[in-house]
Amino acid sequence: MGRIVCVHGIGQQVAGERSLLRDWTDALLDGLTRASYDGVATADDVVMGFYGDLFRPAGEQPAVGDPMFTVDDVEPGLEEDLLLAWWREAARVDPKVAPPEADTLARAPGSVQAALRQLSRSRFFGGLAPNATRTAHTRASAT
Repeated sequence: MGRIVCVHGIGQQVAGERSLLRDWTDALLDGLTRASYDGVATADDVVMGFYGDLFRPAGEQPAVGDPMFTVDDVEPGLEEDLLLAWWREAARVDPKVAPPEADTLARAPGSVQAALRQLSRSRFFGGLAPNATRTAHTRASAT
């Protein structure tokens, strides 16, 4: 069992604990040396808590490491309610996000699509939903 546990951040869906440790261990041990750590630490003391694979859909390996979601992936009920709550709060704290009840020039045929479009403008959610909004927009324009 390791004495030092490293935990990776977001965007590690296609990596693994060994490859991450290979990149982290030497830098971590160098840092301990620079910090005059009195204990003995070796590569055997360092382990990686890995969970990135939990965000990778079974049987798929997305090109950029993230699954491609569409508006169809948002289930009615809890998921749609949560999306609407996020949209309302994002509109409250971020002036770039129009609230659900605002009149806008953009056509928004569905509340999920509209929510994803607005959330993609927010500081917090920007970049998370652009593929879903693009897919939804393409589908809506084709009909």
